[in-house]
Amino acid sequence: MAAAPLAVRHIDVLDVSISVVTLADRRPQGSSSPIEWTFQSLLEALLYGNRYGRSTGAMYALLKRTAADGPCALPLRKSSINDGLVTEAEFEQLRLVLHTSVRSFTLVPLTLVEAAVIVYGQNEKSEALVRALGLVRPADWDDEGEDAEEDEVGEEGDPCLWRLC
Repeated sequence: MAAAPLAVRHIDVLDVSISVVTLADRRPQGSSSPIEWTFQSLLEALLYGNRYGRSTGAMYALLKRTAADGPCALPLRKSSINDGLVTEAEFEQLRLVLHTSVRSFTLVPLTLVEAAVIVYGQNEKSEALVRALGLVRPADWDDEGEDAEEDEVGEEGDPCLWRLC
């Protein structure tokens, strides 16, 4: 019996095509309900201008600084099939969304993306991402006169600081 193909949609944000996939989080702490994810590498390409294969880790660092409720990022590689996180068909379809030579990638739930843009800050790229993905626009982005502080989110040891499981 062949598995049904994943729901994948492609959204152009400025000069980057952001792919959104619907997939259940099959980790022990995950939910069996399907959630929407996007690829960490595509977010880095958009927000930091790093093209595919040129990651600097900037998006990884942003996600580490982001406090959010809900699922954390989901790194996937071929062994994730044996771990029960994805089926072989899902892994292949996800891999091919990026490029035929991809061996591993990280999915980021849209709820975490929504929280990460707050930490990232307001600019043309983050505004375009929020609009394109239909995320909630941070209310404080409307307050242009206030000084923005780049303090740490939460206290040291806060489990939400480490959103990459």
